[in-house]
Amino acid sequence: MSLNKYEILHHISKLGTFMFLYGLIYVIQDLIFGKFQILNDYLIKGLPIKFVMFSFVSIFIIAKFIKIGSPYKKTRS
Repeated sequence: MSLNKYEILHHISKLGTFMFLYGLIYVIQDLIFGKFQILNDYLIKGLPIKFVMFSFVSIFIIAKFIKIGSPYKKTRS
């Protein structure tokens, strides 16, 4: 299986969009709910519970409500 230039750009574009949205949603949650000290006190395997919780919520929002596209997607004619 070989990938051409546009397939690689398509996957990079989708990954970059996902990373941007994940970071944006995470920062918004951190600004709103991150000030609660209880979220920083409890740890799950060495990670603050807010990191685990905000990550799951960010991925859920992206998967449920956002469709990530790419301008490099090859359409079949």
